[in-house]
Amino acid sequence: MGGKFDRTYNDGRGPYILRLHGLTYHQIGSLMPEDGKKPVFSQLYMFDNERELEERVNFPANGDKLDKKITTDLSTMLHRDNELAKVFHHVRDRFKKFGSLDLFITFTCNPKWPEIKEYCDKIKNVTPVDRPDIMARVFKIKLDILMEDLCHNHVLGKVIGVAYTIEFQKRGLPHAHIVVWLDESDKCKYTDDIDFLISAEIPDKDVDPVGYESISNFMVHGPCGELNSKCACMKDHRCTKFFPKDYTNETFIDSNGYAVYRSRNDGRTIMCKDVAVDNRYFFSHAS
Repeated sequence: MGGKFDRTYNDGRGPYILRLHGLTYHQIGSLMPEDGKKPVFSQLYMFDNERELEERVNFPANGDKLDKKITTDLSTMLHRDNELAKVFHHVRDRFKKFGSLDLFITFTCNPKWPEIKEYCDKIKNVTPVDRPDIMARVFKIKLDILMEDLCHNHVLGKVIGVAYTIEFQKRGLPHAHIVVWLDESDKCKYTDDIDFLISAEIPDKDVDPVGYESISNFMVHGPCGELNSKCACMKDHRCTKFFPKDYTNETFIDSNGYAVYRSRNDGRTIMCKDVAVDNRYFFSHAS
């Protein structure tokens, strides 16, 4: 977990005090074991059932083997009844069947959605924060519509596989992380294909006024760096999210296989917190 022990309030005779800073997270590490090492924890789930059972039986560090029948019964019960185990295996099977994913999409609840505002405006002194149930309901409805567009209307291409998980931010807003596998005919094989689906630039206000307003309101980072050295993302005089990005005239694939999206110095800016920001401060979004 992210955090530090604060030893300024006791001299060791009392309980530990853990002071949390910023985002708290759990790092699970690699899903595959290092060369020469046995799988542990979630790595065990990445194998088929027989291999998983074999690894579990031989897991104890002292060399003693577990009772295979008891381990088999527990494993069977886990796979049959534990919903998290079912989801984990479902995603594992998707990767085995379809290979590397094609799209990673994040869909976040917006408390300014008109459906949420309309409800809250009807009740005195009620804000979206006061009704997380309403935000969750509206979010799920819109998520279902998005999945319908992706899987059945094929707005981003023919989908052959999909999986998603819903999480809640520390302030309560739900968001979904979605992985998508596309049919071979719709895969992004060239950088032009990526540019057709994904952009990291400010839209033309005259050509796409709706996109311009949405991107300006929700997809800008900071500003930070030289424009705002006191931004929450700054640490040791640098942005922990690596903004502002470098200008990039063309989309390309880096040495690690990740796409670096086109972000040109085209002169377009928007005002954010009384500061003019350009393409270097924008998250990638649907074109």
